[in-house]
Amino acid sequence: MIAASIWSLLIPAMELAPNEKLRFLPAAVGFLIGIAFLLAPDSIIPHLHVESNTQEGIKTSRLKKATMMVLDIYFG
Repeated sequence: MIAASIWSLLIPAMELAPNEKLRFLPAAVGFLIGIAFLLAPDSIIPHLHVESNTQEGIKTSRLKKATMMVLDIYFG
């Protein structure tokens, strides 16, 4: 996936940039926005990791393990 991101997304975005000196800027900004969109739900949505009973995300959630698994399959 990293190779696909670089060769199919980042390099073409840099080639389409209008400014020769700042060609990396649109790709870098998009890359950072993508990281933010992945990290934000991870810190908000309640979830469990494999072989762990400690819930991450919002601590006030009272969702059961099975409910979180169904939601993860549906939205993941």
